[in-house]
Order: sequence, then structure tokens, then C-alpha cells
Amino acid sequence: LHLGCSTAPGECLLPRLLSAFRTRFPQVQLSVEVSDTAVVLDRLLRRQYDLGLVGGVAHTDRLEFIPFAVDELVLIAPRGHPLAGRAVVTPSDLAHEPFVLREEGSGTRAAAEQALQRLGLTHLTIATVLGSSEAVKQAVAAGVGLAFVSGSALDPHEDRVVVLPLVGAPIERQMYVALERGRPAGRLSDAFIQWLLSPETQALLATLPRVRPAVRAAG
Repeated sequence: LHLGCSTAPGECLLPRLLSAFRTRFPQVQLSVEVSDTAVVLDRLLRRQYDLGLVGGVAHTDRLEFIPFAVDELVLIAPRGHPLAGRAVVTPSDLAHEPFVLREEGSGTRAAAEQALQRLGLTHLTIATVLGSSEAVKQAVAAGVGLAFVSGSALDPHEDRVVVLPLVGAPIERQMYVALERGRPAGRLSDAFIQWLLSPETQALLATLPRVRPAVRAAG
């Protein structure tokens, strides 16, 4: 079964589910490639993958998106940063801070930019743009700037960066299974989707940091 995954599901969620998947389907081999959301969806349409796991959607009728989890984005800073001791961080506190961003096409970047726009921050000081969550965390730890990352990407024992308590509601985004509309899912693809949405797997996802089960539309 060939999967294309964006960074959050590919590096943070799926690896923690693989043991349970292997127990349920011991004879199925998963081939997983990790890239950004835009690349995954493009390759899915080119039929290089059977399914995609992504943190954003594309506005096209050619793809169907099925929610399977909700992931929280958190704002991180290097330990010892002046904002680290604040009870709450406001938009004005961030106005002149440098940011480390993911590349264009990243679902994490799109969700972070939307959140910042809601806070009225439309002109950021961009220190650097990097292509993976791990690279972003390393840059933040080195003092390059602040960044938004998936909460599930943070090691509970991480001591190089801290989460800043940003004002307002938590920044959340859906994680989706993407598939080509009208393309027969195939036996393995269908089994994977049913397993991912099963109560057992949803309960396992809920044990991960800053992740909760999917929100699916009624009907």
C-alpha cells in the first residue's frame, strides 16, 4: 500500500500507529513518502500513491477528503526567550519577532498564516524558510526565531524549546485521508481507511499529545 503523507501525519502520527496496524494486518507492507501537502496531493492525482494523509485540503472536485484526526498547532520559542515567562502572549508581543516558516505548500504553514491573520498579524519578519518540522524545531532551538509546529511533533521531554501561551482559542486543523474521487479505492486502501477511522485507532490517536479524534460532518 503506497501512502503519501505530509509532515505532521507522516512524521508524528502514522509512526505511532504502525505497531497497531501491523498487528491487525501483518502481511501488508506500507510504503510511505513524506513531503508537503501540495506535493502529496499532486502525486496522488498522478496516481503515484494509493492514498494521502495530509493536514490541508485542495479546492478541487477531483479529490475527496475524509477527516481522521484533529491536530493542534503550537507557537514555540527557544528556552530562555523573553516571551517564555509570559502568562499569555498577545499579537503585539509578536509584531517584531522573527519567524521560522515551513515552505509554501505546507499545510502547517497555511494553518499558521491563517491563525496569524485572525490575530491581525499580516506582515511577518521571516528569518528563514525550512522544509521539515524537525528542521524548524532545530532552528528555533538555535535562536533563529519563533515558529508554529504541530503539537504532536514535540517530544514531551524536549528542553530546548518552550510552548508560548498564545492568546485566544487553540489553533487546530483537521488531518485528512485524501483519495481520488471516482477511483476505486482497492481492497488494501479501503481496509486502511476503515482501520484508521475505527474506534480502536481513534482511541489510540487520542492518547497522542495535542491530538484528538476526527470531527466529521453528520450524515
